[in-house]
Amino acid sequence: MKVEKNLTEKIRRTYLEVGSVRKTAKFLDIKLWKVQKVVKELGIANPKLPKNDMTYLKDRGVTKSQLIECYSKLENFREVAKELGLGINRTKEILKNFKVLKKAGHSLKRDKSGELNPFYGKTHTEEVKEKLSEHAKKRTEKRNPNYKNGKYLRRPRDYKISAMTKLRKAVFVRDSYTCKYCNKKGGHLHAHHMIPYWVKPEAFEDMDNLVTVCTGCHFEKAHVGNWCRFDVTIIPSELIEKYSLDRERLSGLDAFSISVCDSLNSTNN
Repeated sequence: MKVEKNLTEKIRRTYLEVGSVRKTAKFLDIKLWKVQKVVKELGIANPKLPKNDMTYLKDRGVTKSQLIECYSKLENFREVAKELGLGINRTKEILKNFKVLKKAGHSLKRDKSGELNPFYGKTHTEEVKEKLSEHAKKRTEKRNPNYKNGKYLRRPRDYKISAMTKLRKAVFVRDSYTCKYCNKKGGHLHAHHMIPYWVKPEAFEDMDNLVTVCTGCHFEKAHVGNWCRFDVTIIPSELIEKYSLDRERLSGLDAFSISVCDSLNSTNN
């Protein structure tokens, strides 16, 4: 213990005189990590003070106001260092000590509407528009949201918005986080729409139309092993009366969706 105390005291004195961890380790001929550990435990590490930063800037002919003004204009410490002829890491440290350094990615969160938009006042040529149109047609065919001649009813893309997230959680709480089919509690759960969106769009955000199912039962039972199908038997009579539906007609729609899906698959193959 005495040896350790003496070594700690030696490191403390030498470090305060030299002011460098590496020089202290070299002078005492000991491991660098030991010096770092002692300095950290004693809390005597010399921080990079603004005074040292000002000396660094003065030696390179740069003032504090000039540095801050350049950074407010470029908003990138690397470009500032290149512009003023400074070291990149040292520029970052100085800006941080001056408390003007912004968080990474701050420029991506700026408002780019109106004249701030890089595409403001520009437009695509007719040739580019035709290429974009052809590419969109090949990408999704009749499922493209701009498809106007068909009757395809596209499911909205807002099922991940905060309102739907809250609704999904409310359904899980109502059903005690238990699957409708296998009665398994917990795990990876889904909120299944008993009446599909393409049958009744207004039922999409209806909590009574949602039921908790697990991952396996969602495909195998709720969709009967085919995403184009849906289990009609689990739809309660109250929900069918609410939307003025016919259970037999729903079964017919289910069969129709299967034939359409099979024909699309055969066409693609």
